[in-house]
Amino acid sequence: MRTSWPSSAGPTRAKTWSACLLSAEVGGERLTELEFDLFFLLLAVAGNETTRNAISHGMLGFFDHPDQWQRLLADPSLMPTTVEEVLRWASPVMHFRRTAMKDTEIRGVPIARATRS
Repeated sequence: MRTSWPSSAGPTRAKTWSACLLSAEVGGERLTELEFDLFFLLLAVAGNETTRNAISHGMLGFFDHPDQWQRLLADPSLMPTTVEEVLRWASPVMHFRRTAMKDTEIRGVPIARATRS
């Protein structure tokens, strides 16, 4: 447990993202200790879940498409685009709720304004 809350960001602290959060002001207010702690928890959990899911989906994709695995092994320079393709192909976010802002249609399916999915 933290015993003292930093009052200012010195030169060494200003180099970290956490120091930026602690020193940032919105409307003249800074994050409270609880707000910072909860933000960090959200960041840690979200980062863990999406990374774990992306890796799992990528592995499953390579099991289902061993030719793509062999292609990557033969040419490791494909790794940056492979990562992007895994994220595109199998979203690591398990549930993301959306609300239609206006009446629309997607692939012939009507979606009414305010519909949540």
